[in-house]
Amino acid sequence: MSVRKRLAGGAAAVAIAGAGVVAAPATASAAPATVQGALCYANDVTGSLGHNGKSIYCEDMSQYFYGAILCHKVDGSNYNYWHYGPVVGPNGASTVWCDYGAVVIEWRAYFA
Repeated sequence: MSVRKRLAGGAAAVAIAGAGVVAAPATASAAPATVQGALCYANDVTGSLGHNGKSIYCEDMSQYFYGAILCHKVDGSNYNYWHYGPVVGPNGASTVWCDYGAVVIEWRAYFA
């Protein structure tokens, strides 16, 4: 099964059977997401031009993973899109950015 087919949906934490992926709301820096037993967290980051993103990290993992964020354009177009961060090693941080003029509305962590 491809990684993209393993996406978990919803703003609340939702597990998909057999996928081993759990999603968490965008504001859930205090409420971790889990990737098969590893605790994952997301910290807000702001770029030099004011663009928004998340730095996603997972504790106690022995596998590579990457972060993903759902971005929302705030220009009135009501456009949402996904951006994917780099694959990082165990206990690394995958930092993902929205385009300028967009905000993060959801984040996730996936096995690479």
